[in-house]
Amino acid sequence: MRDIKRRLETYSFFDRTGIAAHLTSMAEKGWMIEKLTNFGWIYRRTGPKRLTFCVTYYPEASDFDPAPDENQNTFYDFCQHSGWTLAASSAQMQIFYTNQEQPVPIETDPELEIKNIHRAAKRGFLPGYILLLIVTLLNSGLFIYTLDTDPVRLLSSNTNLFTGSCWLLLLLLCTAELGGYFSWRFKAQKAAKRGEFLPFKSTRRIQRAAVFYVLSAGLCWLVGRIVSGSPLQGFLSVMMVLYMAALFFFVNFFKEALKKRNTPAKVNQFVTVFSCFVLGL
Repeated sequence: MRDIKRRLETYSFFDRTGIAAHLTSMAEKGWMIEKLTNFGWIYRRTGPKRLTFCVTYYPEASDFDPAPDENQNTFYDFCQHSGWTLAASSAQMQIFYTNQEQPVPIETDPELEIKNIHRAAKRGFLPGYILLLIVTLLNSGLFIYTLDTDPVRLLSSNTNLFTGSCWLLLLLLCTAELGGYFSWRFKAQKAAKRGEFLPFKSTRRIQRAAVFYVLSAGLCWLVGRIVSGSPLQGFLSVMMVLYMAALFFFVNFFKEALKKRNTPAKVNQFVTVFSCFVLGL
């Protein structure tokens, strides 16, 4: 029987209520969150427990930090004193749990909480998604333009159909995430003035559908290249998939290795981005 479980979770960065509810459900099934990684969330078997989870955001944190700073450790001590234990963290996201039936809330001011979430989003979620939105707009526009001007060439290529459909799907996902965030923030600010925190309407189903489509369509594309293409085309297609997987693995490996060596966050970020650029050439 395995004591470790790895799952690909598709929660939005700011879906704190959805994440907390999910982790509570997992704990009741006997699985405790242990670590958040780019390769999935890692759970450890602990036996069924009734726990309450809370997700908070520390805007000054970074995914490249080798360790929590002094203010962050002070915050952890405050939470520990209030009965909350740190379960896992990822960049600005901090996940705490408690076994108290009526715990003292970590966040008591909805307006301040929304400001913290937005400050954290501006340091990671928003720049990344806005840049991705620009790229997907350009590629989706090119796909639609080619479909209009030269449909025969486009529709006769499995590669063009696969990549084009993925760009369109990614455009939909970026629009849903960014639109959902700003729509939630606008409504949440109004609710905060009444002393209420507005839960986010999850886009988890859209994200799961997107992941399923990309994986299944990618597998069909790869099988098609191997079966119907030349041996060289099949070989190159397999090597390309392996290359992309290796690139993702090694870039993350470099980042984590530098964090373990207590490399400053800015140096780690530069080296990670530079290695991604060099390996991607």
